Amino acid sequence: MPPEDFQRRCITPSVLYPGTPVVLMTTLNEDGSANISPLSSFWALGDRVVLGIGEQGQGCSNLLTRGECVLNFADATQAAQVEAIARATARTPVPESKRAMGYVHVPDKFA
Repeated sequence: MPPEDFQRRCITPSVLYPGTPVVLMTTLNEDGSANISPLSSFWALGDRVVLGIGEQGQGCSNLLTRGECVLNFADATQAAQVEAIARATARTPVPESKRAMGYVHVPDKFA
């Protein structure tokens, strides 16, 4: 298609993820229990992984406190389970900005 046939549109989606895989970041909570955070913003650069993590999540707090995490890639058959925890947070109380986006407190996202 010639360039003159393309039309430009300004869009403002609430979320724009063009089908990137999701990584499940697991961290340890203060009480030693496990937390799991689905992340779709990550890049592998050489021997480093860059993670895009929201500051208000429990996973970010755990990572900053303990300095370690485990990254897991879910199997395609686990898509429904990953989607089920997409708007869940272990943070209590739920930060207002997350609550406004529909997040709810779920203490055990593995269950």
